[in-house]
Amino acid sequence: AYRLISLPLDATNKKPANVLEDNLGPYNNTQWRFFELRSDQTYSEHPNTADMNPGKAFWLIVKSADKIIDSGPGKTIPTNTSYSISLAAGWNLIGDPFNFNIPVSNLSLQNDSTLDIRAYNGSWSTFQGSITPYMGYAVYSETATSLLIDPDLSTLPKLPTKNTLAKKNEQDWSIAIEAQCDLALDSDTKAMTHVNAAQKFDSFDRPEPPVIGDFVSVYFPHPEWGKMSSSYCIDARPSLVDGEIWEFAVRANIKENVTLSFKGIENIPDGFEVWVADRDLKIFKNLGKNATYDAGMATVQPKNMLLIVGKPDFIAEKLDGFEMIPKTYVLFQNFPNPFNPTTTIRYGLPKEETVSLRIYNLLGQEVRVLMDREHKMAGYHTAQWDGKNQSGSQVASGMYIYHLQAGSYTNVKKMLLVR
Repeated sequence: AYRLISLPLDATNKKPANVLEDNLGPYNNTQWRFFELRSDQTYSEHPNTADMNPGKAFWLIVKSADKIIDSGPGKTIPTNTSYSISLAAGWNLIGDPFNFNIPVSNLSLQNDSTLDIRAYNGSWSTFQGSITPYMGYAVYSETATSLLIDPDLSTLPKLPTKNTLAKKNEQDWSIAIEAQCDLALDSDTKAMTHVNAAQKFDSFDRPEPPVIGDFVSVYFPHPEWGKMSSSYCIDARPSLVDGEIWEFAVRANIKENVTLSFKGIENIPDGFEVWVADRDLKIFKNLGKNATYDAGMATVQPKNMLLIVGKPDFIAEKLDGFEMIPKTYVLFQNFPNPFNPTTTIRYGLPKEETVSLRIYNLLGQEVRVLMDREHKMAGYHTAQWDGKNQSGSQVASGMYIYHLQAGSYTNVKKMLLVR
């Protein structure tokens, strides 16, 4: 997995090639890769990266886990004054320039804005401990400024002033939206309410950090806020009256299905329900009994989703407005098609029905029963076939037929499996 690295000294030779290649070998992107996050929020790959100056972090991934990197000779950073790191507007990768741990309370932005610092361990998380030598972190700033790191550990940790402390309220809650795609995880996304939050952008909202390598990302798109970032991992709203809708998106660069898990639903006030709606597939689901949703693949373009929290009448009104229930029965063409190894079959029901879905080969032989007289609500639904027969064995390449029966409605379509 990728990790963030930095140097806690002023190296004699700061070139990444001099620091890394004596331990990792000549640059070979099948053995190790090294990236710099540029000020324009794009990546440069070695050898087109900046020097490894103190306080600057880089992405590194190595194929062999037993590698040890020797930074080489250098000078320690003087500890009689704060160390300044220039930040671009947006995300910046920073490190501890000193050879000892520094509490986050000793970090501040020169423009006096709130410090937003994240740590990465396969997934991003808000960071509140001490930054550590040789590690790396991400810091966000809305404008270009400087990060000041005070090495003086003799003073007590700085405490927030009264007017920055958030007032607690029993109506305040959050729902975490976690996205898993193969081994990739995004676990720092939250929809929340707070008595002091604004409907539009405020200090409770947090931007989505950058992605790297094989990734999955779930975020709240807000280009209308006109900020440096148009994607947010925390979207805070005022305390609810009847309900609220959070629009969120899911994207990945892995050709696997994305599973969404919603955590914290038990903290929602009594009388409120939590639903997820897939705007692309027009599928909605009450998360009260099962707080997960299979969002399918999100590699072609981001999936457009809704998180709806509200009283039953509010939920019903909003879902009706999104036309989530078809007027007639419908069976769609599977996607992707051709496929290997998994495909999705989508269908729509104008009313509650008992549904069966079966797969046949061209000889008319039953290959797999995906559903057998299952009760389904009115609306759009999906089922997946993984290219296996009823006994769990992979079937051969070729044309297959899927047959849907919903009450008195029946329909069939063809699909092509290509190994």
